[in-house]
Amino acid sequence: MTAHTFRIATASAPWGPVRLAVTERGLAGLAVRSPIEPFATDVARRTGLESERGGSRLLDRAVAAVEAFLDGRIPWLGIAETVDEVLQAGTGNVDDVSDVLETDRVARERARKSIANRAAA
Repeated sequence: MTAHTFRIATASAPWGPVRLAVTERGLAGLAVRSPIEPFATDVARRTGLESERGGSRLLDRAVAAVEAFLDGRIPWLGIAETVDEVLQAGTGNVDDVSDVLETDRVARERARKSIANRAAA
């Protein structure tokens, strides 16, 4: 992901898909039951960024936060707060595959802790 792009993922909800868009700076868009193309077009129009295919650790955390909200473990605002908390913690230096795997493990653990803390509040 570059400074001029965003990526999209979908979380499943009982009533239909929840679309999420993230940039390298955080959550850029969220929509319920929106077809993917109009959602991508709207995010691009509002942010001035281009859609990019592929996943990212931040996108995975955003999906986890939405799923935690849907399960009733965190409040609505906890979605953006969880993404921000994971993002603010940084990724450290990533030089090889083992660094990427460790960064991913740490980010997942931070997201789990953030969600658990919000659920307990």
